[in-house]
Amino acid sequence: MSVVKLFIDGASRGNPGPSGAGVHISNETRVLYTGSFFLGIRTNNQAEYYALVLGIICAKNLLKPIDKFKIISDSELLIRQINHVYAVRNPELLKLHHLAEKLLVDLDYTAEHVLRENNQAADRLANYAIDKKTIIPTELLALLQAHDLLR
Repeated sequence: MSVVKLFIDGASRGNPGPSGAGVHISNETRVLYTGSFFLGIRTNNQAEYYALVLGIICAKNLLKPIDKFKIISDSELLIRQINHVYAVRNPELLKLHHLAEKLLVDLDYTAEHVLRENNQAADRLANYAIDKKTIIPTELLALLQAHDLLR
């Protein structure tokens, strides 16, 4: 049984400011997918949640079936909210949180907080998204718009 590891990171320069999401998906033996997504003007916490949602969508679309799924992030807030340790009070984050939970409902997953130095690949991808203004693919953009997440 293979464990799919989803490393995610969101970055915002200015908070709020230009932001990006980085997604790095791997298993025990290789990298399965990497993605950089420019998010426009967002807060750091919003960027973290967008990275989570986009990462889950990418993993579910690319990998079938997923036996075990491990979400790895250096955002302690996001991980504690996904693990239901902290409540989500911010209305924008709440929309993203609900979508993430909806996407995770059929997965056997865990969510783990790591130090920033253990999340370097996703961090580089998030910053690359800001530097290069990489676009979100049309199919992902349509899903986010359908959930009223991009304005």
